[in-house]
Amino acid sequence: MLSASLGVHRLLHAALVNPVMNAGTALWQCLVTEVVQPEGLMTRARHLAETLADGSAEALPATKHLVRRQALPAPAEGLEREQTALRAAAGSRDAAEGLAAFTEKRGPSFT
Repeated sequence: MLSASLGVHRLLHAALVNPVMNAGTALWQCLVTEVVQPEGLMTRARHLAETLADGSAEALPATKHLVRRQALPAPAEGLEREQTALRAAAGSRDAAEGLAAFTEKRGPSFT
């Protein structure tokens, strides 16, 4: 599903290089729609919540469904492929090393 918003090249870069991103980069990459300073976060969240609450309880979900359906014509297929790949990778030595490295707060040593 990320390929639809990021594009194949940016998604491949993110997946293979795993770059550390700050908020500005995430915004530029379209991973987030806006960046809010910490002191304004609750005000902005309330404003968005009020805007959505004031909208039509029928039109908003219908619009969300329609936009997602148009942008992602077959999300179930993509999710199925993703689940299959994740299941295959989850039991690998690299997955175990990655998890161990993360919990031990060290860089991984893949073989």
